[in-house]
Amino acid sequence: MKADVLLEIRIENIPARFITSAEEQLKKYMAEAAAEANLKYEKIEACGTYKRLVLFMRGVPDKTEEKTQVFLGPSAKLLKDASGKYTKQAEGFARGKGTVPEKLTITNDPKKGEVLSFIKKIPGIKAEKALAEIFPKIISRLQFPKTMVWEASRMRFARPIRGIIAMRGTKTISFSIAGIKAGRTTVGLNSLGSPKVVIDKAENYLETMEKVNVVASDEKRQILLRTELEKAAKAMNLEADIDEGLLTENVYLTEYPVCVVSNYSQEFLKLPKELVRLVMKKQLKFFTTHNSKGKLESYFIGIRDGISKGQQNVEEGFRNVLEARFRDAIFFYERDLAMPLEEFRKKLKTVTFQDKLGSMEDRAARIEKISAWLAKNNSGADAKIIEAAAPHVFSDLTSSLVREFTELQGIMGGYYASHAGMPKKAADAIGQFYFPASAESPLPETQEACLVSIAGKTDTLAADFSTGQIPTGSEDPHGLRRQALGLMRIMLEKNIKINLPELFKYAYSLLPEAANQRDISVPMEFLWQRAEGLFSAEGYAFDEIKAVKASFMLGGDIADCAARLKDLSKLRSNKEFSEIAALFKRAKNILKNVNGKLSGISDASLYQTEEEKNLASALDKAEKKCGPLAEQKKYAAALTGLLAVKPALDTFFLKVMVMDKDEKIKMNRLNLMKRVTLLAEAIADLSSLQ
Repeated sequence: MKADVLLEIRIENIPARFITSAEEQLKKYMAEAAAEANLKYEKIEACGTYKRLVLFMRGVPDKTEEKTQVFLGPSAKLLKDASGKYTKQAEGFARGKGTVPEKLTITNDPKKGEVLSFIKKIPGIKAEKALAEIFPKIISRLQFPKTMVWEASRMRFARPIRGIIAMRGTKTISFSIAGIKAGRTTVGLNSLGSPKVVIDKAENYLETMEKVNVVASDEKRQILLRTELEKAAKAMNLEADIDEGLLTENVYLTEYPVCVVSNYSQEFLKLPKELVRLVMKKQLKFFTTHNSKGKLESYFIGIRDGISKGQQNVEEGFRNVLEARFRDAIFFYERDLAMPLEEFRKKLKTVTFQDKLGSMEDRAARIEKISAWLAKNNSGADAKIIEAAAPHVFSDLTSSLVREFTELQGIMGGYYASHAGMPKKAADAIGQFYFPASAESPLPETQEACLVSIAGKTDTLAADFSTGQIPTGSEDPHGLRRQALGLMRIMLEKNIKINLPELFKYAYSLLPEAANQRDISVPMEFLWQRAEGLFSAEGYAFDEIKAVKASFMLGGDIADCAARLKDLSKLRSNKEFSEIAALFKRAKNILKNVNGKLSGISDASLYQTEEEKNLASALDKAEKKCGPLAEQKKYAAALTGLLAVKPALDTFFLKVMVMDKDEKIKMNRLNLMKRVTLLAEAIADLSSLQ
């Protein structure tokens, strides 16, 4: 008969960041141990709080299944000797396996050929007995970022273990670990005095715990917290700012999350809203609120674990702690506002960027120059706004607030620039310098802000690549993948056209001599990998994306690549287009093993056949039509124009041998093939299409 299995490891308060990893480990190790023991189950689940880690095995039978073990021995030739008696080798092998030679069989081993073997059937054992051996092993295997030793056996765990429940159905599974004997008793919520709770049946664990205000299920706790946050805000006719990371953190800091609503002095609203939210999130794990217009309000929602008689005292305590933090923030903010922006900039001399690349002031100077280069090469950008913003993109790094809250770098710079009287567009460009912060977060709003942000990302990439600091595997200490993705997103989504090879050539020229690796292809390939990801997310096929890579590597215009891709993808379903693509691919394959550079210019006096003349004529017409269309970025029309070459190219391949014995004729025909490939590659590399 099947029943559920429960393991609860009750511990002293464990950090929230440890819990999800421990849950995944429990599931993984349990699945491995069950497979080894031949213990069947329907499903393995895990959940946890800061006080307990819980594992369920659903639908576990009474016993493990019978196992068959095959033991291989010496060569089958050694079973019996010439007189028909069992050999000493056969007898020894049988004796070692607890059997007699008569029960040995012969098995064909892939490596050794036919060998003696013994097939041993291991009967199933009671599930409780198997689990009593499994549970201590998987508990001991759990790994944490930090561990403690607290008892005589010196077992290491995240925090001291204070109790264990181990059950299958209504039966207790007996074992001991770290001086704790497994049973069926646990405790309820801390704020209610941790009352003892006896679990009568493994299947009833979650329901029993909920009756004593412990929501052990992560998923239920998250739904409960989200619902309570929305209710609490609605009661004030406001909305809660539900940060998903903060929500998850509070889920693992509580067993029964309860919202505590309070307010704070209006004077703190003069602080930047990002600072208000960060103080609450980072230091106190509180949620801010806003009105229907999105304006921050002086109410907050704190989370505590369970309800108690002193709830009003909790509210007052939360408010007092919050206001103390805000007073610290106001002190730092007002001190920063009193300092001229130029003073912040001067202090950058004392901040090292990288050993070979100078100080942050040196870096700021480079970004000024790169920003000016970008402004010069982008019509429509206000050079004066860029000139005002670029020198101060790092100035806030030396401010008191950013030293305290590094997450606000750039954002505070925007506030300080605005306070210093800088035009709004310039201050916004400083505030949005680090945008986008992630793959889906907002981009800088104006063209000027985009160009200054691109300048910063370009310098970071050029600086790291020039000193050989290229990300490998999961290692990316300077966030270069994020920087490159941000650069690609800005160019693509804001349709900003930049010649990236020229930009990186200029960025490299500004670096000190110690940065001696300056291969343009390295950052271009790195950026292309990010572009591939963006295009793939849009649903384009891998070979379509590959077809526009050469265009990107030549000029780095990702928006132009997107336009080529869009038209190429649409035309691809056209049967006639697929056929011409195959012909272009054939032409490129012919050129693969050609030594020397081909000009792509054919000599009409060397044509030997009508097919050569017809192909040359078709190419003349297509070049005149498709070339201008490609220059005007009318890629669909240009690609369609290639179809006119198909009849002549088809017949050429059917009747003409390119690799003629006469070297001059052969080279002339190869140049015809080169013309064919160049015609297509001006739009896309059709040979990449599968």
